[in-house]
Amino acid sequence: LGIEYLGKIIRLTTTKGHPYQEIQLFNITGNSKLLTYGENQFSILVTAEDNDYANTYFVVINVKNETNDLEQLIINSENINFKEEPINPYITEEKTASITYKGLNNGEVILQDSNNNIITSGSTVSLNDDNNEFTIIVKNEYGEEVDSYEFTITRNPSKDITIADAILFDSTNKNYLNFNENTIEYNISVASNIDKLTLNITPNHPLAVVTGNGTYNIKLDDITTIEFYLTAEDGITVSDIYVINVLRESLSTNAYLNEITIRTLDSTYILGNTFRNPMEEFVHDSQLQTINLDIDYVGKSLIVGYTKGHNNQKVTLIGLVNNTTLILKEGLNTFSIDIQPEDTSAEPFVYTININVRNKDNDL
Repeated sequence: LGIEYLGKIIRLTTTKGHPYQEIQLFNITGNSKLLTYGENQFSILVTAEDNDYANTYFVVINVKNETNDLEQLIINSENINFKEEPINPYITEEKTASITYKGLNNGEVILQDSNNNIITSGSTVSLNDDNNEFTIIVKNEYGEEVDSYEFTITRNPSKDITIADAILFDSTNKNYLNFNENTIEYNISVASNIDKLTLNITPNHPLAVVTGNGTYNIKLDDITTIEFYLTAEDGITVSDIYVINVLRESLSTNAYLNEITIRTLDSTYILGNTFRNPMEEFVHDSQLQTINLDIDYVGKSLIVGYTKGHNNQKVTLIGLVNNTTLILKEGLNTFSIDIQPEDTSAEPFVYTININVRNKDNDL
């Protein structure tokens, strides 16, 4: 019986096969029984007049849902409108899909793929390229099929050409590439002892193809150009071509500074390059720089700075407070700056700065 019989009372009527038979009822009150959900059982024992023969009738009345339907269909956390006819295909670039489904009532709901493999709710299925067909069969509590749904998951090859990680490293695993996906060209300098670099680009999508990964010989005193790009799984979508220009220079023998600056606390330049309008112009290849100041500079602090002629020069300052400050006294004030070139076999260069602080005026 259907679920509409739940809570109803049935009445039992029996007709004897012989007037002297004896009838006994079990699991039923009088001749009435209140129907509950599921199985409702009772029995009838019939004993013949001679008492030597008896027969028992067992009666089962099922009260269950005769109807059922699909209540929910979810693919990759997205609710699917399964009442559409036909159901719109679910389109993805992923190689798998999670499918969750639930019936409205207690009847069985069965999901099958095109090969009739049964897929339990919440499972993750592997997807073939293009269309993947599925069928949902809905049964009532009596195991009778009452509805069915067909839907398609379309797996398109990915167009993803984004980059998860990009490194350009030497034999010590030092990375030289500060990668930004929006920056197409890079200019990198490496030391003269770096003769090989390895490029390793990791795409976000595992089926994207990188062209350009590998180890490169880096030419000395020249620019080595490394290029790479990504091709998406679809074979059509291609990224921009990224360019890395690597300059490997011999060790520098440059022992000169580009500039030495000496200024007062109010930024009046005593020494510097021409554009600063200093009292004395810096001469980059002169070992001795002499500056004459008036007596009123006694006790003043001068701030000393410099600009390297090559990034890898080693600079040592001698005779300054905290390597930056010279406090003037009357007479000769001197300090020096030692420059060791990157190539340690080259001759170093020493700048000596003499600042005389004396009276510039005199009279009888």
